[in-house]
Amino acid sequence: MRDVVRAAVAGALATVPMTVAMELAFRALPRGLRYPLPPRQITDEMDAVAGRPLPRDEQSHLVATLLAHVAYGAAAGSGFVLVPSRGMARSMVNGIAYGLGLWAISYVGWLPALRLMPTPSGQPRERVALMVGAHVVWGASLGLFARAFRR
Repeated sequence: MRDVVRAAVAGALATVPMTVAMELAFRALPRGLRYPLPPRQITDEMDAVAGRPLPRDEQSHLVATLLAHVAYGAAAGSGFVLVPSRGMARSMVNGIAYGLGLWAISYVGWLPALRLMPTPSGQPRERVALMVGAHVVWGASLGLFARAFRR
């Protein structure tokens, strides 16, 4: 159980560099592609499906989005406990593969199935690349944090 908690904490912490990478890549997008990123889109859609009103002020909306993003990172990270990794390089490689797998399961699988997001083929390639890259950062960070917690 302790290992699952450590992996969940690693997943939550990995959302920090992921979010920074997303924000930097977002700023590099052409102006026409700078609309809300998936964490906010998903949070908004889930609130709408649940019949909850969206926070009225931007600060509360941002906090709700970030909390949901970190919680999802923790939940997803908890499964990394099943991935055996020896050594820092192997932890990073396994983390990146895990992050890419999470992207595929989410963005090709359950998000479109629940109509929370369009499939990647229905989105601009720059935005798809941004999210794939963000999941690479998350996965590498997850691997490093998980490795540090195993010691």
